[in-house]
Amino acid sequence: MDISNIHYSTNCQSCGYIVEITQDIIREEGVECDACGRHISLWELPDKTLVKKIMEIRKNELYVLWEQKKREYDEFSKALQDLKNKLDCLNYPYEFILLRQSRKEDLQDRIAALEPQVAAIKCTTEDIYNHYAGIKNRLNRL
Repeated sequence: MDISNIHYSTNCQSCGYIVEITQDIIREEGVECDACGRHISLWELPDKTLVKKIMEIRKNELYVLWEQKKREYDEFSKALQDLKNKLDCLNYPYEFILLRQSRKEDLQDRIAALEPQVAAIKCTTEDIYNHYAGIKNRLNRL
């Protein structure tokens, strides 16, 4: 969600400095006060209605990001499984007798290159979803 036309601000509870809440601050779920350097957590703002509005924005942003990463993970997983299936076909002794060993090695190299990418995307996807679920649970308790 674009908050460029919405203006949220809060006061630092240490020094009273007014801090404008931007998209970057929402993404980080907090900010350092420019005046005194104290960390201002969006969860600890006194106006719980503002906290809910802001964190709903963050929750929705994470959900969209999770959906994108999930699609990316599904695509990479499918590509990896297709390569593994092709390699399995080459392992049958009675099929593809005329295929060279280089074809098999090529598939093994492509699988080896793709497996870490799939694992990394899976890990990122799970982290994003866990963060989303954490925000959702915390919002439900407010």
